[in-house]
Amino acid sequence: MTGKVKLSIIGLQKDPDGVNEPMETKQTVEADAYEKNGKQYFTWTETDAEGKNETGCRLKIAEAEMSLHKNGPIPSKMTFHAGQSIDTYYVTPYGQFPMEVDTKALGIETKENYMEVQASYTLTTSGTPLSVNELRLTAECL
Repeated sequence: MTGKVKLSIIGLQKDPDGVNEPMETKQTVEADAYEKNGKQYFTWTETDAEGKNETGCRLKIAEAEMSLHKNGPIPSKMTFHAGQSIDTYYVTPYGQFPMEVDTKALGIETKENYMEVQASYTLTTSGTPLSVNELRLTAECL
C-alpha cells in the first residue's frame, strides 16, 4: 500500500480490576503509506488540543509485529508482538516512567487497498497491570 490513506485508530482502555467504565478513543487521520524491506509504514502529524505542538507519528507493521513511534513534546514508542512483553517508557513533565507492553494477541489482515490490525495488550509497570487495552487500526487508500 502506497500513497495517501485514511487511517482510523480506535482504542479501548479498561481498568485491570474492571471497576471503572471502559474508555474509548477514536481518531481518523490522513497518512502517507509506503513499503520498505517487506514492512508497511504509515506516517502522519498530530497537533495538540491548543494547536501549538506537533507530533510526528510513524506506524510500522511487519509480519508479526507492529510498532508506533511518536516524536514531539512527549515522545513515545510502543511495540506489539503477540506473546511478548516489551519494555517501553511513558514521558511526563516530571520524568520517564518505565512500562511494559504485554501483547496477548496481534492480528494483521492485508488486502490490495486495505489493511486492518487488531491488538490486545496490557500496560504494566514493575509487573503491576495499569490497563487492559484493545486497539483496532484500519487503513484505506484514498
